[in-house]
Amino acid sequence: DVGGDGFLGLPEKGPFDFIHVGAAVEEVPEELIRQLSPGGILIIPVGPQGGEQKLIKLTKLRSVSPTVESSSSSASSSSEDVRKEEIMAVVFSRMNDEPPKSEKEKAQGIAEEMKELYKEGKEITEALQHWQANFKTEHGRKPSAVDMAKDTRIKGLLAR
Repeated sequence: DVGGDGFLGLPEKGPFDFIHVGAAVEEVPEELIRQLSPGGILIIPVGPQGGEQKLIKLTKLRSVSPTVESSSSSASSSSEDVRKEEIMAVVFSRMNDEPPKSEKEKAQGIAEEMKELYKEGKEITEALQHWQANFKTEHGRKPSAVDMAKDTRIKGLLAR
């Protein structure tokens, strides 16, 4: 039982006799075909989310050099000769739209999310402080938790 990224697989662990992908793709990732051993089988749902999807069985026939053309009766990738069989109609969830990001890109994305969360937290804090100041001016006292719970604007701020 080996788990990996659906687009990239695990090239360092291959070649594999069998690969099963549990999420639909619109096109079979070439990298997965490359990781099959000769005679290896790839089972993968292919088709758009909410559209017609087929469970496809690809059997790697042999490795070929990139300059050799594959026969027209086989589905072909740039460097592999494969036989394609449609097994049945299926409905699967879609694989992520994009291959995974590098560690650096992930870190940058997390940093951007943190900046946005900090900015939102600061805005909420400022709005709460403004509301508390207005409440004290209007009622001559600091608001209690009950006062805050009754105010729909505060509920909306805290629900963000």
